[in-house]
Amino acid sequence: AYWFGKAAKQGFLKAQNKMGVLYAEGKGVPKDPVKAVQWFTRSAEKGYARAQYNLAVMTESGKGVPANKDKAIAWYRKAAAQGNVEAQERLKTLRISA
Repeated sequence: AYWFGKAAKQGFLKAQNKMGVLYAEGKGVPKDPVKAVQWFTRSAEKGYARAQYNLAVMTESGKGVPANKDKAIAWYRKAAAQGNVEAQERLKTLRISA
């Protein structure tokens, strides 16, 4: 978590996403869904598809942020457009076109 945190603070998108995962799961850091969402958002807003997917999951389920299906779908679509298969599958499950 220490080294991912250093890289994340320097703007590395994968590391920012990983920090989100660590906070979401409570691995190496205290479990904190709000901090997880903050890290996912940093990376997602810069276009990292995996973070967009993770942020969509958190937003859909209301973990770390109020549940918001429309915002979740928007993030799923962004991730799906970049080829994220999980986002594409989730949109199909929700019966929404990418």
